[in-house]
Amino acid sequence: MRLLAFFHVLWLLIGDEMRTTQALANTNRRRQLLWGFITSAPLLASPAHAVCTWGVLSEDCIGVYKMPDSSAPTSMDVSTARSSLIEQRQRIDTVRSNILSGNLVQGGLELLKVVPKINKAGKSLIPMDIDGSSAVSGLIVQRMEAQLEEINGLLGQADVSIGQGMRGEMGSVTVAQLTIIRDLQDAQNLLDDFLALASK
Repeated sequence: MRLLAFFHVLWLLIGDEMRTTQALANTNRRRQLLWGFITSAPLLASPAHAVCTWGVLSEDCIGVYKMPDSSAPTSMDVSTARSSLIEQRQRIDTVRSNILSGNLVQGGLELLKVVPKINKAGKSLIPMDIDGSSAVSGLIVQRMEAQLEEINGLLGQADVSIGQGMRGEMGSVTVAQLTIIRDLQDAQNLLDDFLALASK
């Protein structure tokens, strides 16, 4: 019975992975194009943007390249990390509300606060020490790592779109709003999946 249960869980994980692979690949390609644009944009040459990292609450840091965080990573206990992710998921709703009301700047500033907290809490929920003989555990960890990367990518993509909307580079504000809202919703959906996997 245990062997049967093992293969059942393994089959479910593989099935989910196959169904989401193409969607994730398409989003990754779109994200790479956007980040390729933003990292080569003239904005990077401005000293005002040279110190931008996630968490720096400055309008100048919305939609531009973020320098990698050089601080030492810190971990959170599982309960605190889960609570933090749930809270940040709700804060994405605040970002969405600002975007829908046309307040791109405030939405962008909120997003600057959300992303580093999601990244920190998410990494704390990914098991570091797993039984090497457990294929199921290994697959779960791989999926969680991929999902967290995709969540960060979607939110980064939303950040780029907010910046473009602020600068009028996407035409009408409505076009920018629709693009940003879609990426925020996709990120929330993946965050729900991530939290579900973290419970297994």
